[in-house]
Amino acid sequence: MKNIENNSCIIYHFVMKTAESRSKSAEICEKIARKAVVPKGRTLTEVIMSFRSHRSHQKRYHLPLLFRIQDNIDEISVEDMQVFYMNVEQESDKIILYLHGGAYVEKMLPFHWLMLDKISQRCTHTMIIPDYPLAPMADWQKCYEKMTIIYQKILKYYGNRKIILMGDSAGGGLAAGLTMYWHSVNLRCPDKLILLSPWVDLSMDNPEMQKYAPLDPTCNHDELKVDGEFWANGTSLKDYRISPLYGDM
Repeated sequence: MKNIENNSCIIYHFVMKTAESRSKSAEICEKIARKAVVPKGRTLTEVIMSFRSHRSHQKRYHLPLLFRIQDNIDEISVEDMQVFYMNVEQESDKIILYLHGGAYVEKMLPFHWLMLDKISQRCTHTMIIPDYPLAPMADWQKCYEKMTIIYQKILKYYGNRKIILMGDSAGGGLAAGLTMYWHSVNLRCPDKLILLSPWVDLSMDNPEMQKYAPLDPTCNHDELKVDGEFWANGTSLKDYRISPLYGDM
């Protein structure tokens, strides 16, 4: 059974990589792989859970081998969480707190760092990038707890600067949810939000999504629904801390 699970994880990883390119051949490979990925007697959800758990055993995040950007990155640990800094030596009146995307289950990818490197070259703002807790080993409550501690430290040490909270995809949704939560507990809110294609509705109830699925390789309804349920961990998917669309945005 263990070999079956490992093979399923390998095939599932292949499916996810294949889905990034929507050529005809990729679509055919994806259909074949999706049929092969679920062993008899198991559900797709169970296989995805196994894959997520298998991957999450790598607890420590390692920066991609992009030597040019590593010269501008410092790392500290806060609450057993890796936190990266860029432009730490630069003089600026602003701080950027950046939350990466990845459906609450994926760590930062090289393209995130390439984007942040370009931003760091065009401005002098200190950038803070936490490797926040992810599902299925953690959930939104654990993440909110740790991110609030980090944010309180930012307010303490950088309170004289304007704070920009920035995120893409799931990170954008997390940024919106955190801002509403911090407002509810009387913390100073960020001065500005920059949300790049934020994932604001984890319930996936919008029927319009199905129309765009063929055009967006990241918009796999079934997989995203499972990822959202992992993240919610029993909390309603329409709680604003899970899906900021249902909060007072």
